[in-house]
Amino acid sequence: MVVHIVTGAIPSEIGNLQSIEIFNIVFNNFIGPIPFEIFNISTVQVISMVCNNFSGHLPSNVGFFLPNLQQLFLWENQLSGTIPNSISNALQLTLLNLSNNSFSGLIPKALEFNFFSSLSNLTYLKQLDLSSNLLNNILFDSIGNLPTSLEELYIDHCNIKGSIPRDIGNLSNLMTLSLRFNELFGPIPTTVGRLHKLQALRVDNNKLEGLIPFDLCHLESLVELYLGYNELFGPISACVNNLISLRYLYLHFNKLTSTIPLSLWRS
Repeated sequence: MVVHIVTGAIPSEIGNLQSIEIFNIVFNNFIGPIPFEIFNISTVQVISMVCNNFSGHLPSNVGFFLPNLQQLFLWENQLSGTIPNSISNALQLTLLNLSNNSFSGLIPKALEFNFFSSLSNLTYLKQLDLSSNLLNNILFDSIGNLPTSLEELYIDHCNIKGSIPRDIGNLSNLMTLSLRFNELFGPIPTTVGRLHKLQALRVDNNKLEGLIPFDLCHLESLVELYLGYNELFGPISACVNNLISLRYLYLHFNKLTSTIPLSLWRS
């Protein structure tokens, strides 16, 4: 099998393909900025430019002319600048992965509209991955404004500061919540216990403190619970026996004081 890696820049004439539905150029070596003309093709349903060397900013009107866009994959590039709020205008969007880029930018607290709350219009969105971007001031408190359709949320390695907002419990369909390798502090909110469909909770490698909430014992669908490398203290509640689906439990490098409940040693 011969694999051909395509390199070079994408010409702006790409915008002339006004009937295209799937634009897939993954695992190549394209360079330079992404032509804004790509985001003006109203028929496109899937845009995937994964694992290239694109750089520069996304256009500020990135979602205005994409009424049929369902999937947008731009991970593993060198894109920078802020993530445009205009992406919320692509109302059919279900999968959005911008991870492993260099997106950054300070979002002033005085702004009435921020990135997370702008995504509330995307009522079909199921997966959001922003990992490995420097989103250190993305107004994390508005995470509860994300659409309730969301099933997977990944914000790992983003230098996020602050506490996990109580509104996280609003995301009633969430199955994976991954906030690993950030600088989150404060307690794990008890409202996480309302996420009854949650299968994976990954909040390890932060600065979380306080007790492990009893409310986590309500998560009977939970398979993975990653709490390691935090500053959690106190006993491990015997109610973990309620987690009938649990297969992976990581509590290492905390300040827990009790022995492991005998109920965990079931066959």
